[in-house]
Amino acid sequence: MFGHVLMAEKAIKETEMKLLNALRRLFGRPQNAWLLVAARLEREALLKWLDTTEEGLFDREAEDRLAMLPARGANDLLKAKVLRRDRRQAVPGEIAAIFSVKFAANGPELREVAVNELVPGDLIELCEGDVVPVDVRLLSCDGFHVDQSVFTGIDSPVRKYAGIAEGNDVLDFPNIALRGMKVVKGRAIAVVVSGGPVRVKRSVMSREFGNHSAYGFLVPQR
Repeated sequence: MFGHVLMAEKAIKETEMKLLNALRRLFGRPQNAWLLVAARLEREALLKWLDTTEEGLFDREAEDRLAMLPARGANDLLKAKVLRRDRRQAVPGEIAAIFSVKFAANGPELREVAVNELVPGDLIELCEGDVVPVDVRLLSCDGFHVDQSVFTGIDSPVRKYAGIAEGNDVLDFPNIALRGMKVVKGRAIAVVVSGGPVRVKRSVMSREFGNHSAYGFLVPQR
């Protein structure tokens, strides 16, 4: 069983690399290649590709991914509103009965985090007046318009919307918002794509029986 899991993960990684290399040859910059993949995926497939959910990442999942990314600047002044889940929500009832676990009452919540702590798979909220902090694929929009003149030189606001689309350049896709664009109207929920999927290395046991990191905080009752 474990061997099949390892072979499947290896096949997925090889397929992703082949696709990325092909897109690099066609479109140039690697970052553009990830965005072009994300723009063409259905919502469910997109979330699976980025290994995330409609409710965002657990705290520890985000921490694990951040640890695998290249070092970033220490600027904590720029903030983003991100949807995160308390790691305690992953604890089954039978485990909670053994350990002293207090569950988060309200489930996933929007929090302000430093932009340099965002990771691929994070879900963020974008509202009027915000500057898009990282390259994202839009999941839902409500009258969402952005100023992308920094990329095009055209001052007129551009309407963006969720759903799959086609095009040859990232600016052709209405479901993509790039770092530096300013939100001039509306609201959107988007998933962070910058850097592409991050595969956290886990033991075979953790792959078979769930996310090992969800229980990393548990302390036995005394």
